[in-house]
Amino acid sequence: MFFLKIANGLLITVWLLFMTYKAITITPYPYDFDAQALRSLTMILLFIQLLGWAFSFSKPFVTFGFMTTSTVISILFALGGEPQYLIFAFVTIIFAVLSLAANSEVKKKKSLNKKQA
Repeated sequence: MFFLKIANGLLITVWLLFMTYKAITITPYPYDFDAQALRSLTMILLFIQLLGWAFSFSKPFVTFGFMTTSTVISILFALGGEPQYLIFAFVTIIFAVLSLAANSEVKKKKSLNKKQA
């Protein structure tokens, strides 16, 4: 019954591990301030998603809120001249939709338990 919630949490885990590894291991040139700013913005977005991941197994709607916030910030970065953030926003939208679906699954289970009681 909780398959979607677990799958969403595990997918977000893999995404965060991979993206954090990439963000940490890529070191821009010392005087390339644009690349350093881009790396800092990526780390901020990953931190927001990490906060959402903390709730993915217990409260998927909170994860939906964090992922939606991360999506909006990514789109704003993309509109600001960094088009690579559109891919970041697209993946985060997928996680937001999965979190919303997991939340509806949790609500269905709670209503089913109330009917049985």
